[in-house]
Parts: sequence; C-alpha cells; structure tokens
Amino acid sequence: MRYTTSYRSCSALLLTILFAGWVQVHGHHRASHDKCEEYRSWASSNLANCNRPKPLILLDPIRVGDYPHQAFFGWKEQDNPQTFEFLSSGSLISERYLLTAAHSTRYQQKPPDVVRFGVVDLGAEDQSHTDYEVEEVIVHPNYTARLAYNDIALVKLRDPVSFSEDIRPACLWDSLEMNFTSVVTTAFGSRGYDGLPGQLEKHNMDVIGNSQCQKALVNIRKLRDGVMDHQLCLAHTDRRHHASIGNSGSPAQIKLDPKDCFAYIVGISSHGFGAAGIPDIYTRVASFVEWIEEIVWH
Repeated sequence: MRYTTSYRSCSALLLTILFAGWVQVHGHHRASHDKCEEYRSWASSNLANCNRPKPLILLDPIRVGDYPHQAFFGWKEQDNPQTFEFLSSGSLISERYLLTAAHSTRYQQKPPDVVRFGVVDLGAEDQSHTDYEVEEVIVHPNYTARLAYNDIALVKLRDPVSFSEDIRPACLWDSLEMNFTSVVTTAFGSRGYDGLPGQLEKHNMDVIGNSQCQKALVNIRKLRDGVMDHQLCLAHTDRRHHASIGNSGSPAQIKLDPKDCFAYIVGISSHGFGAAGIPDIYTRVASFVEWIEEIVWH
C-alpha cells in the first residue's frame, strides 16, 4: 500500500485548466459529467426502482442502499488483525476511487486497510457487508495537518467495485453556484455509553455564506487565514443539534430529483468545532474537480 501526496507541475496544472476551458467552449462534457451519465445509465438499466427512491430529507431510518456511495475506512486492530476499527467515512465516485477528507486517512500514522460497503450500523455484528482492500491514498498536495485547508484526499482500491443495488458511486457537484440552501449529511450516532459508532444518521444542514461563517469562527487556529472559497460552511437546521461522532470525511449531498438514483456530493466533512449553533467546515468539492478528474479519470 502506498500513501502519497500528489505533486503536479505548474505546467501540467495550467494545461489541465486550459483543457477544461476548451471543453466548456466547445460544448463537451467534462470527465466527471460523462462518468456520472455512465453510472446513471447503468442504474437505469440494472435497477428496477433504485432500492427506495425517496427524498434524502425524510426522517425515516436509513436502510442499506439509501446511500450506496457511502463507505467506511477500517484499520486492523493490533491485538486482532481479523477485526477492524472503523473511524472515518468516504464516498465512492468511480469503480476504484473514493473521495474523503485528507485528515481522515491516517490513524496512528497508518492509512486504512479496508473500505467497507453496504452497512448502516457498524455495531451490528450480524449485518452483511462487502470489504475491499486499500491500495493507495492520495492527499491533495496543498494539504497540511496543521490547518483546515485543502482537506481532501482520494482512496484507491486494489480491485474495482462491482456495482449493485447497495453499492454504486455518487456524482460530483462541479459548480461553485448552488441553487439550493440546504443539504443532507450522513454521520454516525453513538452506541450506548461507550461512545462507539453505531447507526448511520442523516441530518439536514443549512448552507451558510462564508462571510457570515467567518464571523462565527474567529480565532480558530486551524483557520489561520479565515474561511476560504474552497470551503463550505454548514449549520444544523436544528440549532440545538450538533454533528454526530465519526463523520470525518463523510459527504454532504443533494438529490436534484427524489426519483433519481444518484446523489451529488457537494462537500466533504472536514472540521467541526464542538458547539451547538457553530457552523461546521466542509471541503467544497466543486473547487477540486479538476484535481479529482486528473487522477481518477485521466
């Protein structure tokens, strides 16, 4: 397994930007658009009703297949290598890559060993699941653990994922413009008094403007330069409620059509500040689409 930081030359980055502009001028779809349509076409051909086609904002319990892109990163336990400790989340975006936060890809200086799909309760011992081994973790070159900026990474699997009703990728929201004011985030609730993650939960979150967010997040060491454009501020619709535990790297998502099979990943859980009414920081996916495309669909 490799744990790398992807460094690209300025000239390569410039060519990528120029190519993206050329694509837009000539009316062609970018790679993420094409792949999104490919995955949607697969779902239309292979799935009868996309498991349970209901709006993401309903308050009914999450069932397997409701968020088929969400997966969980596991580290082998030292005393029992056959058992894994699941500490963070990510989103499947292709046959072999998951999108997550950079800070959530290391535990005790080690990258994750496996990615687990098809579960909504990590505390349920008898729940079926599918595991894939991790081959490589690619952290954004401008990320540093001291700060909350550029907190994004890609996790590559050793083998491609077999798509199914319960496991399939999400699309990427690639526009800085957002014609919605709220999103849905998914995170673990705690199981009992031991604080271990249990049932996956979903939360409605309001999108907060960065200037307003900046006023709420003053003197935060990890935000030395303030809230940046590549970050997204989200606050719980219920101001008394704060994010659940274990949501590091998990997605903020939107469905454009309740009957659609696919969610669009808008943000990645980056940093919460542990106080009710204080916005959480998510990495804005649209700001990193070119970087993602260059690695995943080059």
